[in-house]
Amino acid sequence: KGPYLYILNWLGNRISENVGIWLIEYFNMIITLFILYKIARLVCGKASSMMVTSLAFSLLFDYFEGGNFTEEYAMPLIAISLYIFLDYLINQNLSVWRLISCGCCFAGVLLLRANMCSIWVVFCCYIFGRTIREKAWDDLRKFIIWFTVGAGILILPILFWLGFNDALDAFWEAYIVFNMKYTSAAGGNAILSDKWTSFFHFFNKTIIIIAIFSNIYLCSKKRIEDVVYLCYIGMSLLSICPSGRTYGHYGMVLIPMAVYPIAKVFGLLEENEHTSVG
Repeated sequence: KGPYLYILNWLGNRISENVGIWLIEYFNMIITLFILYKIARLVCGKASSMMVTSLAFSLLFDYFEGGNFTEEYAMPLIAISLYIFLDYLINQNLSVWRLISCGCCFAGVLLLRANMCSIWVVFCCYIFGRTIREKAWDDLRKFIIWFTVGAGILILPILFWLGFNDALDAFWEAYIVFNMKYTSAAGGNAILSDKWTSFFHFFNKTIIIIAIFSNIYLCSKKRIEDVVYLCYIGMSLLSICPSGRTYGHYGMVLIPMAVYPIAKVFGLLEENEHTSVG
């Protein structure tokens, strides 16, 4: 696993050997829950937002598995970045601090496990392409600079720390080389079928299916952002399947993903209801 997981566990033990890591997990969950609600509020009312957030969070009954996994600590970072991306695409709200925060969140997940970074791959590529198409060079420069600054704030001190303690080689072997071997451990002709088994295992959850078909319906409205979001869903599912394993905690990164499309459909229903009443 990446060094961020070790730092969190060290911090938990420093707080208290009995409940320290539990407090960190609790804090992570509160942040995640709050941001998921904020994501839902971008597109629907308070009552609907609370219901959709609760539905998505109920997936933890299947996915939590005792906690203290990289996926658990990635959830608030993914949720924060998803909120920043969506608020920018929907309301054009963006600031230097949000770009820095998005870069920090990316770095945090990268330093947990790189295959959980699909949100940044999809949305950064889309925004990069759109900005070039619009020839908004000043915006593009600002996006790249401040996102990189945010990532560097977290990555550089950890790399210096590893280097100062002669641990960079061990970091490379444990995090990069080992994970490449682990991903291909199934080997032979069975690996593709294992990946499909893993894909459908995580796909075959009622809330995930509702989120996917809600997003497909939204795509019928012909908004490019909804198509991009569908790509994000697909890449998120694919990114947790390379090893062909079906460990429940892998699915925690899907929880932030499930909120927006369902909330958006609720928002459309609310708009129709208000129109009918009017």
